[in-house]
Amino acid sequence: MAAGWRKVWERAVVALVAVVVTIAAGPARAEEPVVVPVEISAALPGSSIQVRGRGREFACGERCVLQLPQHDYRIFVQDREGNVSATALTIMAPIRLTASPGDHRRKMLGIGLFAGGVAATVAGAAVLYLAQRAHVTSVSGGCTSECYAPTWRWYAGGVSLATGAGLGTTGIIVWKANGHAVIAVSPLALTGRF
Repeated sequence: MAAGWRKVWERAVVALVAVVVTIAAGPARAEEPVVVPVEISAALPGSSIQVRGRGREFACGERCVLQLPQHDYRIFVQDREGNVSATALTIMAPIRLTASPGDHRRKMLGIGLFAGGVAATVAGAAVLYLAQRAHVTSVSGGCTSECYAPTWRWYAGGVSLATGAGLGTTGIIVWKANGHAVIAVSPLALTGRF
């Protein structure tokens, strides 16, 4: 029985030593990331830039130089009309960044093409469905020759379906190509002109 208590006391002493060593070591400190200079400028006059990352926001206006820790950031660019576009960027070294907003008009064109493509696809599918239904009814003998689907319905439905798919695809491509801010990044020569 005494040997059992001895093991319990040994374990308690080991646990106590571990706790004391942990407390004496202090809290674990995360290594601070390296801070690098980032020169930011707007490509279009009247644009405003904002940088967000690490839980902070940095207002930049048309041009600024920031000292940023290495991290992933989102760059927001607002044009003169107030349209905001954004893109992601990982900053690991000193860079010169030129940002321009996405083309809002082309983005809206893409959204319109996509919506028109969806409508044309639905209309084409409906015409093909009605033509198929009339064809099945006439083949099964449940109808006179008046309910047989004319050939033009098949062609109209197919053309509408194909056109809608093409418009929708084109709309998505145009929309996505113009929905983000465009940034040009080049290395920043550390010449002391900050």
